Amino acid sequence: MTYTKTTFYFALDGKNPSNVCTVFTQMFGGYTLSTKKGGWVNANGDIAEEVSYTLESITSEPLEPTQISTFATHVKQVYNQSEVWVTQENIQNTIY
Repeated sequence: MTYTKTTFYFALDGKNPSNVCTVFTQMFGGYTLSTKKGGWVNANGDIAEEVSYTLESITSEPLEPTQISTFATHVKQVYNQSEVWVTQENIQNTIY
């Protein structure tokens, strides 16, 4: 069977992700949350590090663009983030 995996990538400025998980579950029915640590060179030339997250949802139909935008906007506003990255891909899966 073919499903759509939608993945949101974002940071929360050190805040607890529980609100994000609650809103995501209310909107999409469930989630898988992964935590990562990343870094980059900031304007001062220092290595800046932060914890980032990925939330994934696997659905039988692709999420609507308005749903994706609504959730991304929520994360940006509540957690003062400049961007949320989103990918969607079709996956093949067999459930036994």
